[in-house]
Amino acid sequence: MLGHRLITKETSPRGLPVDKVHVVEHLNIAQNFYLAITTDRTNNGCPLLLMSQGGGTVLEGLSTKNSNTVVRVPLTYGDGVVEPTIISLGARFALDREPLTTILQRLFTLFKECDATLVEINPLIRESDSGRLICANSKISIDNAASNRQSEIFGLRDKSQEMAVEIAAEKHGLVCIQLDGNIGCLVNGASLAMATNDAVAEYGCRCANFLDGGGKATKETMVKAFELILSDKRVNTILVNAFGGITRCDMIAESIIAAAQNFHGIPIVVRLQGTNSAEGQKM
Repeated sequence: MLGHRLITKETSPRGLPVDKVHVVEHLNIAQNFYLAITTDRTNNGCPLLLMSQGGGTVLEGLSTKNSNTVVRVPLTYGDGVVEPTIISLGARFALDREPLTTILQRLFTLFKECDATLVEINPLIRESDSGRLICANSKISIDNAASNRQSEIFGLRDKSQEMAVEIAAEKHGLVCIQLDGNIGCLVNGASLAMATNDAVAEYGCRCANFLDGGGKATKETMVKAFELILSDKRVNTILVNAFGGITRCDMIAESIIAAAQNFHGIPIVVRLQGTNSAEGQKM
């Protein structure tokens, strides 16, 4: 594995470089569980506890076949995991109360104190010999807005696992995610970017990137955005879909004009809507 690239459902088609391999003890597994706490966007961002039997890769198949497989329990930041929830989950999954209580409370403490958006144990296993509950694999996602508070955690970031263009975009206040198409896409706002990618896919094409200029974009950062798009040799068309709010459409038009000398014959399609859109279209 060392020196090769790992390709999974969670990576890009290029995969990620493998420079470390963790060796762990062999475990005799009696049962697998999935356990996580995440933010519930349908409930004002409150914590949501998720648990199911049959963790690991088995979970995806189970959850698609039966929506009742995963138990969902709304939580509050003030109360955390309360006793009735622990009793209910213990009975549902036939787990001893004491070790389950310890894991659930520690999981919630980690979620809250680390400003996490997701803390996941997959799988949580019950060992056949001892009956212990063991975290066999885990994942944690931290809110980027908490980078100042969580400086120690963000200091662990391994940029060698990230795309160079995405790191360069971040330095200029841009969000760029490489995709596998050939249409360079520049949008302001993550939701509009996702909708634009969906619209492009609907017509049988694919975007080369997800590039969000954000609400604090300036002429200079937008010119840089075009430079990043054009650095991808796969790009043979550029699509700009801008909804002017804080970011004015005439400023975006100025950025396009300033960057035009680097297009080298690559066609560009521009949609401007919102603040100063008429002025931008005239330019």
